Amino acid sequence: GERPSLRMQLLSNLFHGMDENTPVRHTVYCSLIKVAATCNAIAFMPTDLDQVRKWIVDWNLNTEKKHTLLRLVYEALVDCKKSEAAAKVMVELLGSYTEDNASQARVDAHRCIVRALKDPNTYLFDHLLALKPVRFLEGELIHDLLTIFVSARLISYVQFYPSIKD
Repeated sequence: GERPSLRMQLLSNLFHGMDENTPVRHTVYCSLIKVAATCNAIAFMPTDLDQVRKWIVDWNLNTEKKHTLLRLVYEALVDCKKSEAAAKVMVELLGSYTEDNASQARVDAHRCIVRALKDPNTYLFDHLLALKPVRFLEGELIHDLLTIFVSARLISYVQFYPSIKD
């Protein structure tokens, strides 16, 4: 869009001028994150997971809005190459699903596994296997690959690779 820095400043003024517990602040924050992501300014936005968790409670967000907010923060952090912070947000997002709605997080779980395996700075993946949406992917190739990275040896990957080459 046009003049993202001005839009960010206006949204920031609006965000910080509102009462902290006003639920509409959620809408302004989401807009602020979207604008910041378009101009690679996410570093100037409050995306600390503890702060975001506090706002989720303060704004009394329902499950859907909570998931949307966490997904938005995650995508913005990924776009701005903040993979470590993004991974923490994604784990928070996936951890917020229950047995009842874990199937709805299929795309997020898949994306989380792919990004984790592609990230050259990520070496531990065990915690992903404990997440309900990731467990929901059991039997799929992406879950099998994650399991190989967590608990198997090179020979397991060598045997696995031909099955996915096609």
